[in-house]
Amino acid sequence: MPQQKESQKSHSEHQLRNWLNSHDCHNFFLLNERATTGVIGENGLQPDSGQGWLSQGLPSAAFAGPDQFAGCVFWFPAGIPKGNSIHLASSRIGKQPEQKPAIFAAMRTLATRISRDDGFLISHSGTTLHDYVNRLNILFDIPLVNFERFPAGIDSDWFSRILNSATPNVCFYEPTSGYEPGPDELLLQSTTQARVLSARSRGNIARQSLSRLDGDT
Repeated sequence: MPQQKESQKSHSEHQLRNWLNSHDCHNFFLLNERATTGVIGENGLQPDSGQGWLSQGLPSAAFAGPDQFAGCVFWFPAGIPKGNSIHLASSRIGKQPEQKPAIFAAMRTLATRISRDDGFLISHSGTTLHDYVNRLNILFDIPLVNFERFPAGIDSDWFSRILNSATPNVCFYEPTSGYEPGPDELLLQSTTQARVLSARSRGNIARQSLSRLDGDT
């Protein structure tokens, strides 16, 4: 077993270096690695805690089922908040959200509990509760990580601009295996704790929730 883990770690490191090279980012990364202690994690490379976490697949310390997304590169520019990842999910609530007061009451209740716990919210643009979850981040001072796709044409200058900008609550990701998970799939299958506030029968949230439950059994 130890040999297998070491092989997987080397494989992940090799994939990450190839990915960086293909995006003309290898000089940026190697420069930071030489300038620090260069911690190599089980599934990622972390040049410095202040410069975030880059990994092939999600780090298992804060996320569940990391092997499912081993075909993606993830970069947390400001590192990963402490505690468990928490996702609030809902099916579409329509153009009149005021008609769904129970959902927002549940969000407020959950926010007061999360703010007393050691955890952080995750979200993704385009998901139903994205704007509301970002509002909870502000109102209740709950740590938040928003997932976003890497933009096209990134290079070492782009990495440097992000590190020098005020975007600490972002995780950029990019598929390397050809399969790209949808936003709801990525969040529901990776989060440590899922809170499904509304799910339509046979809808995407219901389907992903059942898939998650099957994977947990």
